Amino acid sequence: MIELTAPVYAAELKRFRASGSVWLAAHEIPADVDVPLAWRALLAAPDDMLADMLVQMWAGIVERLPAVAQFFRDKLARPAVFRNDSGDVVLLYPYTIEHDDLNFFIGRAPLRERAPVDAPFWAVLPEALRLFHQNVHDGWTFFPANSMGPLALADQAVLTDKLDLTPAETRKLGVNPDLVRTVFHNGSGDWLCIDSSEGVDDGNPMGWIAWHERPTELEHVDFWAVMNAWFEIFVEDADER
Repeated sequence: MIELTAPVYAAELKRFRASGSVWLAAHEIPADVDVPLAWRALLAAPDDMLADMLVQMWAGIVERLPAVAQFFRDKLARPAVFRNDSGDVVLLYPYTIEHDDLNFFIGRAPLRERAPVDAPFWAVLPEALRLFHQNVHDGWTFFPANSMGPLALADQAVLTDKLDLTPAETRKLGVNPDLVRTVFHNGSGDWLCIDSSEGVDDGNPMGWIAWHERPTELEHVDFWAVMNAWFEIFVEDADER
């Protein structure tokens, strides 16, 4: 059984060329490291309060993603703060598979006042997702594949940039790929997207799946339901805490 300590976390990250410092307790974080207050509070909390604190921190989006809330309650190990050698600070969400395979989701710092509120694409995102990027994490994904969670804004793209289609194939899509934004990657080459031409439905927006095996056959789907299902399938083999 793997030992869940800061040195073990750091060693696993280093395997993927992510070197830096890991802190499991709030009092261990140097005063000059800029860490969101919510993260410090999380690291200071006892184990039996972590899941509830995370659900509260994720309020507004976790209600759309019940599989994530269940993951927090049943499978998530002790979170930690990681600062890489470049100075970027993230929140680690660790879990294990078969008790000896350590894995992480990584939550990047929230945008706060850096949110691009005047950018055209910003208004296209569902309100819950905008608030998530602004107040919780600007991207929360499986490491190191950068998949299975909402991508950071800088990692999102228009679908045109992800497809290699001829003009004739593009016309078959039925949508303008320049107006379709990729917001979630499932790690297998498929993208969950939002079409800006459809307007904003902050409650339950429709999305598109761009399947890598059928690039000219976009599938119209329930955005939140697909995101939740893909995540749930991905972590189903994670160990119970």
